[in-house]
Amino acid sequence: MNCFYKHHPIKVTLDTGATCSLISLSVAKKLDMNILPSTHTGVQADGVTQLDICGEVHEFITRDAFKFSLEAVVVSNLDCQILAGTVFMEHNDVVPDIPRKRIVIKGHHFIPYLPKMSLPLQARKATSVLIKASGKQTIFPGEFIEVASPPTLRDDMVIAIEPRCDTGDCSWIEPIITKSIAGRIRIPNTSQEPVLVSNN
Repeated sequence: MNCFYKHHPIKVTLDTGATCSLISLSVAKKLDMNILPSTHTGVQADGVTQLDICGEVHEFITRDAFKFSLEAVVVSNLDCQILAGTVFMEHNDVVPDIPRKRIVIKGHHFIPYLPKMSLPLQARKATSVLIKASGKQTIFPGEFIEVASPPTLRDDMVIAIEPRCDTGDCSWIEPIITKSIAGRIRIPNTSQEPVLVSNN
């Protein structure tokens, strides 16, 4: 399930065989999460090998209008960004519906998924699309603007964003590679000053 942590796209792997949630140390550091000391101990799925626990985080992640509480143990070696266990699923009312290949949020919102499989190499197609803000908005340093992704983009698609500087000051935005998640794109203000964005 793809989500946002602030303006950063992240992938959450739901694991019905795990009780607690785990996050990779490298991901937690990259996202500048507040890593707290932890007294947790744990073993890997084999029931023997100890997890290398580096701390814990208590954060919120979002998708659409949903805000999910993430309480995860930080581990040094993890094959995914975030592994969400049954406590995460129960607390946030997120359920994998395996027969229908979808994730159910709060009993009424559905996210389709496909099992992971190897796909043949595909050619990538590059197109340019102009994205506009929906109205005037002040974006403070370190915050972001959220805009609707163009209908021509698939959900959860990797995209490259670069500023269009012919219409005014674009020093607040740097070119980034990000994802469209649930039809939304988040663009951070990387400058040291507040920026007024209009829909022009």
